[in-house]
Amino acid sequence: MGLQRLTGVGISNIYYEENGNIRLTYYIDGDPMSGAGKVNIEIELNNVPVAKGDVDTSNQFGRAYIITTISLSSRVPGSTNNIKITGTKNGVVKTVSKSNTFPVQEDLDKIDINFTHRETIPEKILTDTFSFINIGNFGGVRFAIDEDVTDSSTKYETNSIQNIPNNDNKRHVINYRYKCGDLVATKSYTVDHSTSEPEHRVPYVYPNPVLTQIDNNHYEISIHDFTNDGSIYGVTDTSKIKVRVTYNNKYINFDYSDFTSNKLNVELNYSTKITCFVYNTEYSTDKSEDVILKFVYKIPEVKMLKPIISWKYMGTGRPGDKRRKAGIIITGNFDAIKNLNIKEFPNIESDGTLYTIYTKDGSIPNIDNTIEKLTEKKTILDTNNAIYYFRNVFVYNDKKRNPTYSDSLRFVYNISGEGNPFYFDYEKPSLESPSNICSYLDVIYNNDYNNSKSLESINYILNYFDNRYSLNAKNIYNVAEDGLRRRYAGYYLDVYTDETQAINLKLSDGSNDTDENNRDTFNHYNDYKFAKFDKGSWNFNYFRNGFNRGNTELSETELVRACNYIYYNPSTKQNEVHAITEEDLKKSPLYKSDNRSLIYGKYIVTRFIFNNDDAAHRFKLENITFNIQPY
Repeated sequence: MGLQRLTGVGISNIYYEENGNIRLTYYIDGDPMSGAGKVNIEIELNNVPVAKGDVDTSNQFGRAYIITTISLSSRVPGSTNNIKITGTKNGVVKTVSKSNTFPVQEDLDKIDINFTHRETIPEKILTDTFSFINIGNFGGVRFAIDEDVTDSSTKYETNSIQNIPNNDNKRHVINYRYKCGDLVATKSYTVDHSTSEPEHRVPYVYPNPVLTQIDNNHYEISIHDFTNDGSIYGVTDTSKIKVRVTYNNKYINFDYSDFTSNKLNVELNYSTKITCFVYNTEYSTDKSEDVILKFVYKIPEVKMLKPIISWKYMGTGRPGDKRRKAGIIITGNFDAIKNLNIKEFPNIESDGTLYTIYTKDGSIPNIDNTIEKLTEKKTILDTNNAIYYFRNVFVYNDKKRNPTYSDSLRFVYNISGEGNPFYFDYEKPSLESPSNICSYLDVIYNNDYNNSKSLESINYILNYFDNRYSLNAKNIYNVAEDGLRRRYAGYYLDVYTDETQAINLKLSDGSNDTDENNRDTFNHYNDYKFAKFDKGSWNFNYFRNGFNRGNTELSETELVRACNYIYYNPSTKQNEVHAITEEDLKKSPLYKSDNRSLIYGKYIVTRFIFNNDDAAHRFKLENITFNIQPY
């Protein structure tokens, strides 16, 4: 901090107020860092002291402004008043003086009103505006509408804009007064909205054009159809109508007739700002608002492709030298991506970087969890089985943009060829017998949805790929079969509709097991509860409503669980739950499975369930036919 000291005094403004007194604005200069502190100030008016005392500027560093009022005993028009200020501090004395002339009547008489009529068609702007001009650096202006001006009337602030209604069909008088001391200039301005003004043409506000983005390169501009609207917008000659479109730091004017169907396509890019308005060349006041397109242009993204993943083999392939899998070859496919984006991103290398990313923990890779960020071809050699996920990504140099990813590519890295390929990379869940790890496939029959139908039977073609048909097998005798085992009926089947269900239906007594020893276990006597093999396909029809524990008759426990119901007991006056008894069961038509209703509903779904618990085969479901009847 510096030492508080006085370096100077000065006068900024001498203003004669509405009552004629002087509003004085002066300043005290002090140290730039600590100011002037307390300074003794003496003010003289026409060599007569009018004020004296200490002025504290401790809170203001450098220059401090002070505003004070000096009363005038004599307010003679055209007289000159001299102000002198003396500042004293620690023996330092600074003085300043300035003269100002009191206004004369002619100065106040110069005041005038600036009135703007803003009425438009159709009705949109409902107020006119006015302000006062030729106001000097003295006095004060007050105004009143349809009333006399007094000292309590509205005081006008210099350069402000005032409003007055223009839609009330009334005549108004704006009275205003300019006063300084004993000098007064009083005037008025008449506004008549009750009658038309022949010399004044009311401007028309045209409907705004509509801007729409139709793709990443074009906007559509739609304008009002002036030709067929009965000229309600003041247009009798459309040749006078123009459309101005501003974009890319330039503008272009279009004739109304150049808009085919009142529309125009303008080619733009993502950095374009576009505005548009309609105007009349004969009357410059007739126009629409300047419309800005109110959405953010979608920046194009790099089109992505998946990486190319292939096995790396070891061995020569000569007789006796068996080829074996040794690793993974990763190719980013970057050249194809660059060719795919040659139009939108001709200089893609300068816009960002292409990477191939991957994980081996079963998660989908992103830029944050990837093991590596590859920019070129790579080979991975690993002795452990895993499930890899590969993905390409483009990281933009513009940090505000999120990366663009390709679809992910799943790769089962079963290098040893052993173990279940469906879950070798994670621990098998612990399940209580007879529960197994299963997969399922739902097939829905949805024809003629509005009408209920019943299911009589299904016909399907199901098999599995036999491991005997490998590259080194000696017994490939039917290449067309592709190593398929045609005697596999399936594991379990669920059938459900919107009204009925039959679940856990066992399809075969033996062919559920894909073991070689059971390949011919089908079509036995009394196998009506299972699927029947017939000329290359399987037929199955043992399903009724209510099966939920396999192809068995309805048990008492099952019926109780399914058929408990709530009824009102008049003796207890309470709602009670009635449980089905053995006697109820025997009397019920549902006691035997064959007496249950058919499978029926608006739609029918068959769920084929496959055992993956120790799966060594892949299954192939080729076709299914639903045999139905109206119900």
